[in-house]
Amino acid sequence: MTRFALAAGAAMFALAASGASGKAATSLTVAQARASLAGTWSAELQYRDYQSGKWEGIPFTTTIAMVADGVTQIRTSAYDDGPKVGTVWITTVAMLGKDGVTEYAGTYRAGRPAEHETSRLRIASGTDSAHWVLVSETDGTDDDRPARIRETTTRDGGTVTSLKEVDFKDDATEEWLSRNRTVFKTRAGGQ
Repeated sequence: MTRFALAAGAAMFALAASGASGKAATSLTVAQARASLAGTWSAELQYRDYQSGKWEGIPFTTTIAMVADGVTQIRTSAYDDGPKVGTVWITTVAMLGKDGVTEYAGTYRAGRPAEHETSRLRIASGTDSAHWVLVSETDGTDDDRPARIRETTTRDGGTVTSLKEVDFKDDATEEWLSRNRTVFKTRAGGQ
């Protein structure tokens, strides 16, 4: 599994997207949505099995902490990569910019170069800090191809689902392809 694939799940918490307001019709802000994710989550990074059409998953745990400044978030994720490798840790530090809709993130994993990303965030809908849809969009690479990357993150109480889609920029079409999704559930005693 690539760092980007697992971090997509954890990074979905980076919560980024296009749009300038950072607010939905309600007064829920991107900052409030991000802060609502603080805690420990049981998660599964899922890929579609192209033979069966079913989603297959890799379980992991993510802990999200908000720093007292209200804009910096630290996410640590761990998954078991088998008896040869053991537990793999991925840490992401993300900061919401002054505009309230730009997020700057650095992701770190032992044995790999650091990855840095800038994303635009917007709330597509939301009624409160436990029920919202946040869209993230950034330019990057996927499958070693230049791509626009969009993550749509939906929080419905104690469950958060993030769908990662890509639109490859090296072809003439605009077509969003589903790459993976991550499902987070609050742990007992969690938020």
